[in-house]
Amino acid sequence: GQDAAGGAIYALGEMTLSHSTVSGSTAYSSGRFADGGGAFTHGAAYLDYSAISGNVASGGLGSFGGGLVVGSVGSLTSTIYDSTIDGNQADVAGGLEISGIATYNAAVTITDSTISGNIANGYAAAGYFRGSLTLTASTIAFNLSSFGPGIELAAQGVPITIESSIVA
Repeated sequence: GQDAAGGAIYALGEMTLSHSTVSGSTAYSSGRFADGGGAFTHGAAYLDYSAISGNVASGGLGSFGGGLVVGSVGSLTSTIYDSTIDGNQADVAGGLEISGIATYNAAVTITDSTISGNIANGYAAAGYFRGSLTLTASTIAFNLSSFGPGIELAAQGVPITIESSIVA
């Protein structure tokens, strides 16, 4: 089998979701990897007033980012504003993965948003971040991992800022 990416959306460049919903989609591969049950983008992602809910990434060798995978190349910053990422599922990063490709420059700013109710069969139920993270006035709670942390901050030496937020 082949790798699968982006159950509903596969973007070669940047992706913008505004006042939109990505829901009920699956990225599935029986023999390989599956990434981004709801959406996968090679560029930065910009979400505002949007929801990524109830998506699944399922792969024979592993799955990543049940809701969203941002595999940006270079030093791009994704932005999630007044949006919800909930009820998604994958082996790693049930909610979202902001990883970059061979770089630790895949930054994300999350403001006035909720990441909740995501499930990881392994670790990082809420999210896996391989770059700087700025979390402001947001809630990350009620995510379930089989083992390991609910949030994986996998980059060394990059800033992590959490302000007026709930992480539980």
